[in-house]
Order: sequence, then C-alpha cells, then structure tokens
Amino acid sequence: MVQIHCPHCDGLVELPDKANGLFECPHCGDEFEWGDNTLRELYEFLNIYFWFGLLTPFLVSIIFLILTDIIVNPSGWEGLGYFFIAVLLCALAATVLIIFGQIRGKSSITIGASSTLALVLLIVVFMFLAWA
Repeated sequence: MVQIHCPHCDGLVELPDKANGLFECPHCGDEFEWGDNTLRELYEFLNIYFWFGLLTPFLVSIIFLILTDIIVNPSGWEGLGYFFIAVLLCALAATVLIIFGQIRGKSSITIGASSTLALVLLIVVFMFLAWA
C-alpha cells in the first residue's frame, strides 16, 4: 500500500501499489488521478495528429520550393529570396495549424505545429545572427 495526500483536501489516502487511474478521496469525495502516465504520454507522442502538426508546415514549404524550381528555376539571390518565402510559408502554415488545433480541441496538432514554429523561428534567428 502507498499513502498519498489528496490534492483537494490534503487528507491521507491509501492506494494499492502500482495503482493507476481515477480515484475518489474517502474524506472529501472529490476525484483525483494517480499512477504512471508513461503510456499516455507515449500515446500523445505517437499520436497521428502530433505528426500532422509537426510535418505539414515543412511539406508546404518543400512543395513550394519544388514548384518554384520547376516553374521559375531561380538562381543566386533570387533563389535565396524564394527560400525565405518558403520559410515564411512554413511559419504561416504552423500558425494556422496552431489556431486550428486550439479551435478543434486537438492539443496534439497544436503541440506539433508549435514545435515546428519554434524550430523555424530558431533557424531564422540563427540565420540573422550569422549574417550580421
């Protein structure tokens, strides 16, 4: 048996070893969660919505660059300009997915898109620092 304090009333509650899930406090009657959340965190990581939010902005940028190369075939400074547009498109697509994830209640999409947006912004900051 393991003894824990209720997060609501701070009363002492005894639970079986390796207990996992929702429990009701015998003192206040409120429910609380206890146990190993490793499987749930792994599920959130492997969730298809997370990967959709993470990879879609990059795919938008890659498709833009491929189409630009086929249609315009830029070189030199013009090619660099199209690359910066692709980076901005990636940030825009990630922002749209963050808003979509918040509206639809899909936190996995929001987390994936937020990770992509953070990575894109980090790359932009390093590029400006390297250029300066």
